[in-house]
Amino acid sequence: MSLSGLEFSCTTPVIVLDLKAGAAGDIVRSLTPYSRDLNSRLIRSSFAQTSFLAETPPAELERIASLPDASRCVMSRAAR
Repeated sequence: MSLSGLEFSCTTPVIVLDLKAGAAGDIVRSLTPYSRDLNSRLIRSSFAQTSFLAETPPAELERIASLPDASRCVMSRAAR
């Protein structure tokens, strides 16, 4: 697997991989832009399939799904 086609900087959009999609080999083509909706669906699905999390209130699921929205990209000095 080669990640040479990816740019790891704060100026590029965040991309994600759907691990259930069964991507193999060069996964770069399977990467898609991150969205709050994708994350919310992942959180709801994961919690619903986990017995001790299944009863989590919808408002809490949305709060958890919104956490990445508050993240900020910071490059280390070594990477600059």
